[in-house]
Amino acid sequence: MEFQTSGEIKKQGLSKAGMAHRMSASKYQLEQLLHPENKEVTGGALLHAARVIEHHLRLELA
Repeated sequence: MEFQTSGEIKKQGLSKAGMAHRMSASKYQLEQLLHPENKEVTGGALLHAARVIEHHLRLELA
């Protein structure tokens, strides 16, 4: 999630602070959401982030 989202944030010309503002979150909350080792991210938070950058969320279970 972090790699793809960070790339899309840059592609859209957003800073992490700008992305956080769009999500009505703090920059710290966004950093926690994007942290690759964070195992406590909710599906709702991921869906909200995807919608903010105008993408769909696809979940695959292996």
